[in-house]
Amino acid sequence: VVAAAHGFLAGVVRPDGEVLAAVHGPADPTPPAAALELLDRAIAQAGNPGRHIELAVLGLPGPSMFARSSGPDPLGGSHLRRFRDWAGRPAADVVGEHLNRPVFCENDANLAALGEAVHGDSATADTVLHVSLTHGTGAGLVIGGRLHRGGSRLAGEIGHLHVDDGGQLCECGARGCFWQTTSIPALLSELATAHGRTFSVSDLDAAAAAGELEIIRALRGFGRSLGRRVADFVVFLDPQAIVVDSTLGAASHVIADGIREAVDQYTPPQLAASVRISSGSLGVSAHLKGAAALVRTEDLLVDTGSASGVRRPSGAGRS
Repeated sequence: VVAAAHGFLAGVVRPDGEVLAAVHGPADPTPPAAALELLDRAIAQAGNPGRHIELAVLGLPGPSMFARSSGPDPLGGSHLRRFRDWAGRPAADVVGEHLNRPVFCENDANLAALGEAVHGDSATADTVLHVSLTHGTGAGLVIGGRLHRGGSRLAGEIGHLHVDDGGQLCECGARGCFWQTTSIPALLSELATAHGRTFSVSDLDAAAAAGELEIIRALRGFGRSLGRRVADFVVFLDPQAIVVDSTLGAASHVIADGIREAVDQYTPPQLAASVRISSGSLGVSAHLKGAAALVRTEDLLVDTGSASGVRRPSGAGRS
């Protein structure tokens, strides 16, 4: 499995979730040469000749594009097409031609959610809501070990809950979406204005780990704002686990504490008591492990075994 996620991460993963290699790249992978170079580096690092790659999974922003066969593009004229098209061509086509293997696309937040729900500390929970934060405010919903995508393939996207009739026009086409005011990029901007210097995700991690009270207060307040919206999900879904994006490091734990406070305040006590809220356990590998989980939960190796044209040497592992 080769997975590319928001921010750009390429890796080689076995179907059982073992990550053989992971290579991080620039935030904008749209130049095909740069993206393909990262894929090749990941394959080389894994010590795994390309002929042993069975298929590829691409994690890209926007509505889930998962399908076993070609069909209508759910994006239409969406602004998100810029993430899906590399030099004017569908990213899946570019990767598929490069690897000469089948390629499946899934929303990147969904991959992280599936990774945490299947391979993380929440693997025993039946219903898991995973909140992605590093590149925006999104979420993925896993029920019974499988992704729940919804009719429009955007199920669980808390970032597009409406909060302000007079808010900014969102890239999705609606106005006043939640993520515009409650996101990590927005928090970093607020901190920069308040402190007169720039802040990064690494700064949040370091400050939380060091116990810097001002930053911890800001992170906990961010978590409470997020938790107020998550509380509505708890009432509707009654999930067993809510997992916070762990790529924020120590900051993830503080945000999870803020979400906990809001859920305790805004949901019936019985519901609040039944949901476990925590930082994820997989870090940046959540997307890669999620790609492997997608292959297993959707039986992709069975579906594509003959189409891939791969002949596996006796005793060789599949990736």
